[in-house]
Amino acid sequence: MARHQEAIRELQTALTLDPLSAIVHQQFGNTLQQARQYDRALEQYQEALRIDPNFWPAFHSIHLIYRREGRFAESIPPLRTLLQLWDPKTDWTALVDQLSVAYSTGGQTAYLRQCVKIHERIDRPWYYLALDYADLGDRKAALMALNNAYENRQLEVLSMLVDPELDRLRSDPRFQDLVREVGFPQRSSAGSPPI
Repeated sequence: MARHQEAIRELQTALTLDPLSAIVHQQFGNTLQQARQYDRALEQYQEALRIDPNFWPAFHSIHLIYRREGRFAESIPPLRTLLQLWDPKTDWTALVDQLSVAYSTGGQTAYLRQCVKIHERIDRPWYYLALDYADLGDRKAALMALNNAYENRQLEVLSMLVDPELDRLRSDPRFQDLVREVGFPQRSSAGSPPI
């Protein structure tokens, strides 16, 4: 709901109660990332990996931070590790290796197009495709993918108010309709970030 300071306080309490929980560090990192506090978020993900070196959600979150900061080459190794831990039966090597080639030959746009190819192969692709298309500037495809994520009851859609890739969609009436359809409480204009 983009109430970052409240969430940060709650997670600080959670860490006090359970400082050795990789999941709590992960959730704290996610909240910090949603608040655009990327350096602090990275510290939490690294702590989660210190507790559990195979905790694949932390690799996903590190990948996202590097991608969001425009550190595309650095985003590839954590994605590779994530996919190997998350789905060891599938060989993701060729698709992930193409990210380096795409970025070196075509920059950010080619990198993001390769991300689309990767996300098309995962079990619940729609929300991640929405992020890719939004980053590519394809508003129509991003909104369609978001709708598909909602219609397929993908949990990730609950992050639509806070993920930075979707910032450029927030003023679109179709995005606002989807926010209402998902059931997020409507915000007053005073003191609340716009949806």
